[in-house]
Order: sequence, then C-alpha cells, then structure tokens
Amino acid sequence: MGRLSRFLESLVSRLVDCIDDLLRALSRWEAAREKERSKKEKERLERAEKRREELRRLKQQQLANPDLNTDDWELHWERLRRYGRSCYGGEMIFMGPRGGIYTVTARGNRNYR
Repeated sequence: MGRLSRFLESLVSRLVDCIDDLLRALSRWEAAREKERSKKEKERLERAEKRREELRRLKQQQLANPDLNTDDWELHWERLRRYGRSCYGGEMIFMGPRGGIYTVTARGNRNYR
C-alpha cells in the first residue's frame, strides 16, 4: 500500500504541476491577446480620427472654394450666400442680387428656379 500511495501522490503532484503550467501559459496568451486587441483598437481609433480630420479639411476647402462640387445642401447654401455661386451636384448655381437662384446655359441665358 505504501508504494501505491507514493505513486498516486507523485502522479497527482505531476498533474497539478502540468495544470499549473497550462494555467500560466493561458494567462500569458490572454495577456498577449488583450495587448494585441488594445493595439488594434488604438489603431482603429487613430484611423477614425484621421478620417474625421480629413473630412473637416475637405469641408473647409469646399467652403472656401465655391467651384468645387459638393452634395451637402447646407454647404451649398452657405456658399451661395457667401460667394453668390456654388457648384452643387455637378451644376454651377448662382444667386442674383435680389436673391434669385439660377443656372447659366451654354448660350449665356439664365434659367431661374
């Protein structure tokens, strides 16, 4: 009985050591995975911030230059009020001195809207 109990005790001890090693390895793996996840999240946030900054810059360029095409209705009206003209949807639109909105045909005629 003594030899069997020592054998079982040794076997249990080895199993506990193996389980402990596996738990440590799992812990390291989870830490590395969390670090990678936070790195990817940080990169995603940086990309989003760059996109927002690029959109702000583009909006400023479009506001400053009424000849640039836009599909933003509010920006279009702001440019009409500020400059008297704005390119919206690929068409140059003008605002007359009394507030009338028109386009100009190839012959130079005004088409009021």
